[in-house]
Amino acid sequence: MNYPKEQIVDELNKTILSASGFRKEFGDGQLIKDTDSYLTMAAACSFARFLRSEVGNSAKLIISSDSRPSGPALQNLVYFVFSTLGLKVTSLPVCALPELSSIVRAGGYDGFFYISASHNPPADNGFKFGLSDGAVLAANKCKLVINYFKNLILNPSEEFLKLTGIYSKVTIKNLAIAHNSYQQTMLATLGNEQVVAAIKLSLARKPLGVVIDYNGSARINSIDREFLKDLGIKSVTINHQLGRFAHDIIPEGENLEPARKLLEREHQNDSDYLLGFCPDCDGDRGNLVYYDEAKQQAVTMGAQLVFALSVLSELAYLSYLNTEMTKVAVVANCATSLRINAICTAFGVKLFTTETGEANVVGKAAALREEGYTVRILGEGSNGGNITYPNVIRDPLSTLCSLIKLLAVPQLYQLWCTASGQSYEAHFTLADIIAGLPNYSTTSIASAENMLQVKSSPKLKAAYEEAFIAQWPQLQTIFTEFGYTVTNYQFINYEGQTERAGKGSRSGDESGGLRTIFYNEDIPLGFFWLRGSKTEPVMRIMVDIKDGNPALLSRLQSFLTGLIIG
Repeated sequence: MNYPKEQIVDELNKTILSASGFRKEFGDGQLIKDTDSYLTMAAACSFARFLRSEVGNSAKLIISSDSRPSGPALQNLVYFVFSTLGLKVTSLPVCALPELSSIVRAGGYDGFFYISASHNPPADNGFKFGLSDGAVLAANKCKLVINYFKNLILNPSEEFLKLTGIYSKVTIKNLAIAHNSYQQTMLATLGNEQVVAAIKLSLARKPLGVVIDYNGSARINSIDREFLKDLGIKSVTINHQLGRFAHDIIPEGENLEPARKLLEREHQNDSDYLLGFCPDCDGDRGNLVYYDEAKQQAVTMGAQLVFALSVLSELAYLSYLNTEMTKVAVVANCATSLRINAICTAFGVKLFTTETGEANVVGKAAALREEGYTVRILGEGSNGGNITYPNVIRDPLSTLCSLIKLLAVPQLYQLWCTASGQSYEAHFTLADIIAGLPNYSTTSIASAENMLQVKSSPKLKAAYEEAFIAQWPQLQTIFTEFGYTVTNYQFINYEGQTERAGKGSRSGDESGGLRTIFYNEDIPLGFFWLRGSKTEPVMRIMVDIKDGNPALLSRLQSFLTGLIIG
């Protein structure tokens, strides 16, 4: 990489250089510009030269930073420089300067390098230097560092250029390896080579646009935009500064509103924009928004709907490949709507259910593959998103790929229509696909009213079962009022990958999920679900009901709440 001297000098001229420290604007995110990387490395090299002149080549120093968002990136750069130059360096996490000074004096360090812009605005950052006495470097000595620093920027030494070259090669190489690996994984989740080619051809004929509300997520550093562009998909992003959270992190409910509003605005300007998503902070969970042509507005998808569409798409894809569907399985958590049961039944696929927890569904899928099953799609309907093989972790880009495939390969929707007994129309929208899904109403386990404050008790599930049995006739009456015939029920307890049917069917672990499924003879109509937290006195609840209207759903939720808290 060529040394961009002119741009670096421009940044140097914006930098305050004094005995109080070096200071400039680095931005209010966690990423820093390449020119600022050069300045930071030059500052570290200059202090290393000064420190060696004071105490010799075996200098021992400590580095830390204040709490500004750019601190970790700058500290990584500084650590790289000192360690590569052979200094004995200790790196501390965020630390107050007086505490660092005390450590320097007590620990026998020869000096310190502190990343801070003191009382300057949060977007600023900089560097303070000191020796073994723990004090900030005296003006006459700091002047030497400043001179070294300026000279190094204006006349970069061979050693400095080699150092920056090593850093650039290492970081670029590692990032390229990660991106390439992830790219291949995502192509595999999208489909085989023929399907990927068909998707690209379809998107060239009928373009698609996607909006992304990153909300400061780690996905900002990922392949999303490049991957979509390679497929021929346009994208627009907001809130794309690392660590800058514009709203709460969990991508549900009102937190999807920024993405929904963005999609609505973009669609008005360009009707190709039909989808969008928002990830959580670590980027493994994400839910979607879509433009509903019938309603003429952008709409948020609930977590259960996101998972249902993903399952439909991936099972239709397997059917499209002429897979033997009797040896295909889907794995879902116990808080997944019975809508998934109906989709699996339509395709002749077996559904396996585990306790809530990503590790449980992934473990069950792995075990089923050992038994000879094809398990392409798994996940937690209650949390949204899906895990598409060969992925072993949920991924909003995988979820998006499932929907892209469903829209771009019309044979998949046609196969679903055939399997579910619906007529197929060649000109369809995502809203048409959603309208043809099995109709279930489901409450969200993430909503406040579904997280009940309860007193910890090892017999809470047993007490619930007794209360349910006692009030079963009353519950049947409620169902009758809404036109349902409910004849019987079944308790099913989930512990890890194991499910046990029947009252009291527990090993002693009361923290797993418990479903109470309602039937009309042998036809499941819905269920109550509850699960106690392992870390706090909270019981999460959920209601799922076939063809349910809002009034019925509200009555059932109130009934379930009453069973637990009285």
